[in-house]
Amino acid sequence: MIVSIEVYSCSCGHVSISREADKAYDFVIGKITDEREDSVTCFYEHEGKLHENYTTYSYSLDVEFSYKGKLCDVENILGSKYGGNCGGYFEKDKTYLITIYKCDRGYYTFMCSNNALLSESRYEITYLNKYFHKNYQLLKLEFLIPVVLLSLLVISTSAIIVFRYFKYRTRRRLDMP
Repeated sequence: MIVSIEVYSCSCGHVSISREADKAYDFVIGKITDEREDSVTCFYEHEGKLHENYTTYSYSLDVEFSYKGKLCDVENILGSKYGGNCGGYFEKDKTYLITIYKCDRGYYTFMCSNNALLSESRYEITYLNKYFHKNYQLLKLEFLIPVVLLSLLVISTSAIIVFRYFKYRTRRRLDMP
């Protein structure tokens, strides 16, 4: 039997969105549009000390919404793709809520920073909306799928009824002397 697990070289400790609200450079909602291997070490200052952050990937991020208003449009952020360092890791063409920090080489994120797929970020979005007095609304897709399916069923049924009606009328006209 072969067992495989991802192991990360950092420890998150107790991290929560409420603890990061004032520390983070920004919180953004955006879609990862590109990724590339890019080993980068950047330095940042925290509580008067210089810290080092090592990442293995660079992501292009199409920013949809910024809570602090510091990041807009398309930005590059540093993160990781697999275990082995503390960067946040993402998949291309998916939309995330991302906690962004700033260092001497640009913007980066941690694996432990509440980064999550947008569809799984309801609690964090609610907290950030209240904390920053914003009103970002998640599209509630749970109800949308049944509505679309019901609409397709109604349209299909209507089309069949109309088709049969015209077919019936055409036959009656042809049969009349």
